[in-house]
Amino acid sequence: MAVKKLNGNLTPSFLAVKKLNGILPKPFLAVKKLNGILTRPFLAVQNALGETYLALDFSAAAAAFEQADREWAEQRIQRDPLVLANICHLKGILRMMRREYVEATQDLDRACSLFRESDEVLSEARVLIYRSMINGYTGKLIESAEDLLEAVSLIDEDEEKELAFALRGNLANTMARTGDTESAAKELDRARQLHCVVGDPLGTPLLDWIGGYIDEQRGDLETAKSLYLSAREGFCDVDERREFGLISVDLMVIYSMQNDWKRVGECAAETLPILGSFSLHDETLVTVKALVQAFESGSLSHRILNELRDALRQDPLVM
Repeated sequence: MAVKKLNGNLTPSFLAVKKLNGILPKPFLAVKKLNGILTRPFLAVQNALGETYLALDFSAAAAAFEQADREWAEQRIQRDPLVLANICHLKGILRMMRREYVEATQDLDRACSLFRESDEVLSEARVLIYRSMINGYTGKLIESAEDLLEAVSLIDEDEEKELAFALRGNLANTMARTGDTESAAKELDRARQLHCVVGDPLGTPLLDWIGGYIDEQRGDLETAKSLYLSAREGFCDVDERREFGLISVDLMVIYSMQNDWKRVGECAAETLPILGSFSLHDETLVTVKALVQAFESGSLSHRILNELRDALRQDPLVM
């Protein structure tokens, strides 16, 4: 498995946690104490995964997991099932990023079981978000939605509004991708209600983005275009270059469906430098290069744009 960069550096926004694309487990975000004992191997895993996000250094993260597994086997750390659950969770994320989906699912399933046995329902719900993402990457959209619905069933939405917001937003997006626009619209309405309470500034453009995709699926291209443009401006206002680049691809798809090739070209000129800063798996890189070549030769097509959008959606490095 190889990962390449087109040009430039990793965009800062790639490193941020995106509420509608999955929530990193709490121990990744803060030093976690279990029964008052700081878990050294677990922190090594946590730090290595941080380096993976910063530099895509998968080998460092893999070495940290080997260390944690070894110290666990040799009983040099306290045999707390929550330690093992968190290690499985983090290992599943790493394997997902490497597209080792079978192994990643096994790790996440084990983490779910361990969290469930310890009555850690919020942690279990967060793991289910990642399992849902894997199902989405592999085209199992119904299973992806089922994972999210299971996660919703585990939480009190009035108490865990931020997590509920993430889950409902993910559900709206996933339902739209299955073609069930009616259910998607209901989930989007619920996400908007939660956003009024959560108040995340990134939430408004994210929800407009999902709303635009729902309208695109319904065939209402003008409304979809309006929402995409609104979301794109919102991402620009908060300097979210990653989202700005991704939604620009969606916007180019709409323009191509309307045969507005002048705007496709203008949007491509703005977007290509941003896409060029992404770190991508080889398969995705091929589609970006195809867009570059088509742009330079004046042969942009709806097919090329759709292939690029699909490839970006299925690349976990664009998480």
